[in-house]
Amino acid sequence: MVTGLSHQQREIVITSVLDADPVGVQILPSPSIWPFIAAVAASSGFIGLIFHPVFFVMGFFLVFFALVGWFWPRRPWKEEA
Repeated sequence: MVTGLSHQQREIVITSVLDADPVGVQILPSPSIWPFIAAVAASSGFIGLIFHPVFFVMGFFLVFFALVGWFWPRRPWKEEA
């Protein structure tokens, strides 16, 4: 049974599929610029593919580095008091 959510970190309530009974709490990741960078890199790679195939390869590596930055472990998010 879930009693409440913390104000110190971003959390959501996990519920059961059929009855929507609270099952647990999922801690969400901190806000980040990395998803936006990955989206811009993927878009530029696909648009660049129209002009020359090498732009797709460059976009692939940019997306790869953006995903590494996005999933790299870091300190937990702390809310300012």
